[in-house]
Amino acid sequence: MRRTFFAGILFVGACVEDGIRFGELVLDTGLSGSDTAAPSVSGVTCDRIQMDGTCSEFVGSGWDPDDIATDCNATLSSAPCPVNDTLGTCTIDPYGVLTIERTFYVGPYYSTSDASLVGNGCVLSGGLWSAP
Repeated sequence: MRRTFFAGILFVGACVEDGIRFGELVLDTGLSGSDTAAPSVSGVTCDRIQMDGTCSEFVGSGWDPDDIATDCNATLSSAPCPVNDTLGTCTIDPYGVLTIERTFYVGPYYSTSDASLVGNGCVLSGGLWSAP
């Protein structure tokens, strides 16, 4: 007699005002129950390459200009981060409304031998690491 095993995924969640709730965990869908929203910006770049070897792109729709300015403390731009001499990029909160793509650059602050260490730090902090 042949035995057959069926596996499946049971969705046990509930839609709530700010996302989908699984027990105590709420996944942010980026949607809000209110009709009014604070002014937001997306696609703003913070160039700190000369200061600490990083460039960050604020791509989530939940960012407001004051939060970006506070987090950046450097030159803000609408141009994307440079693509040359990168060690890799850490995407923080990749599916949320406060997404940051922080790119690390080879130079005085990081060498190519730091890629594994920086990548592991990104993943341990909940980010997604992508090497060039």
